[in-house]
Amino acid sequence: MDHQKVAKELEPLIKFIDFKRINGQILADIIELLGIIPTKTIVSVYRYSARSNKRFKF
Repeated sequence: MDHQKVAKELEPLIKFIDFKRINGQILADIIELLGIIPTKTIVSVYRYSARSNKRFKF
């Protein structure tokens, strides 16, 4: 399946996914590389991690 098609299908569901709970390695190595989640969302999760005591486990 085309990444753009997947992104389009996920679009209405993104607001229900708490990306902060996803393992950092999975987020960085899989989800981000697929390009199916908006960059703004990924940056928001990285920013949250940097500002909180909850660090990504790589």
